[in-house]
Amino acid sequence: MIACRQVLGFLHDGAYEIRTGNREGGIIKVENAIQLLRELNSTKLANNIEQYLLLIK
Repeated sequence: MIACRQVLGFLHDGAYEIRTGNREGGIIKVENAIQLLRELNSTKLANNIEQYLLLIK
């Protein structure tokens, strides 16, 4: 449960930072979320988010 909150927090904060102009900080947070998802064996979701991240880089 705590890991899910961390993932959501990283995704939310990262998306907000990317949208408000802090791309580097936002991308780092989204990458942290992707890493946590992989550790939780949610590879499909991690891959989908990674594809999104590649689109906006």
